[in-house]
Amino acid sequence: MEPQPQPVPVQPMPESPTNRLGQVVRMFYEPSAVFRELAHRPSWVWPVLILVVFSLASQLVIAPRIDMEGTIREQMAKSGRPVTEEQLEQAVAVGGKFAKLTMYTTPLMIPIMFLILAGLYTLGLRLVGGDTAFGKVFSGISHALLPPSLVSGALMLVVALQRDSLLASEFPHLVKSSVASWLGPDAHRVLVAAGSVLDVFNLWQWVLVVLALQIIGKVKRGQAIGIVVVLWGLYTLGKVGLALLF
Repeated sequence: MEPQPQPVPVQPMPESPTNRLGQVVRMFYEPSAVFRELAHRPSWVWPVLILVVFSLASQLVIAPRIDMEGTIREQMAKSGRPVTEEQLEQAVAVGGKFAKLTMYTTPLMIPIMFLILAGLYTLGLRLVGGDTAFGKVFSGISHALLPPSLVSGALMLVVALQRDSLLASEFPHLVKSSVASWLGPDAHRVLVAAGSVLDVFNLWQWVLVVLALQIIGKVKRGQAIGIVVVLWGLYTLGKVGLALLF
């Protein structure tokens, strides 16, 4: 009796960059399916890279439109301190240098912010009994933050392009997506701080993060919602507290 040939195991084909980029696109219309794929094969390069490049491009377009002198005058008027023209010129010069610095450093803060958020959400999963690795959580959070961040940034860019100059204080109100953007200039700073968190794009982000924690973190939906509510509740309290102090 001849020995039966052993079946040769089929090696899975490595996933192409096109498929990974496709996951980014599909986050806009089938996020749950993408999160299920990321639970098995985590990836974070494309969402982080896209947002870093988009942020840098936006900064290069918007920065020249900032009215630095008008911004400095507005800040000094709010402080109530008298200022000479020489002091104003010095402040404008310093502000211009600072604006150039932030133009290039702000995009680099995106991966750092993603790492911090992923760490906090991983801690939240641990507290409710989850044991998902940080890398998988980071992958899910990176993809969850992409759609709302990209759309809100694009809308802000479109509005800014219609203006020849902008004051720095106008940026939070360019896109009327938050409660704070509809408050009057005399609104109490606590209301402004709390209202800035109640944003359409934050709501979109929360929904996607809950899905990511539920699918990738393998916890119940109620637990995922609880993690998001606690984390953002603490963030809101901190923001309101800073508004009261300063």
